[in-house]
Amino acid sequence: MIRVGYPAVYSSELLRDFPEDVELIPLPDGLDHTVEIDVWIPNPYPTRAIPVWPHLRGVKLVLSLMAGRSGFRDGWAARNDLQRTRGA
Repeated sequence: MIRVGYPAVYSSELLRDFPEDVELIPLPDGLDHTVEIDVWIPNPYPTRAIPVWPHLRGVKLVLSLMAGRSGFRDGWAARNDLQRTRGA
């Protein structure tokens, strides 16, 4: 089973088409404990997403619809390699 963390402000209606073997984990803006997930869909506002990042463990993939990487570069540099997906 894949565990996908997403912003708790998103309506569950937006996520209804995920397969049954995906466990959806809502992540509130004020997350104050460690959460183990495989995939993270961050809040599109970096000021809301970056504070959540230190509480996440096991993240293998980040799915973001944001253009560019500069909003996350400072918060991720120590733990990750940021990749551009242009042309993917």
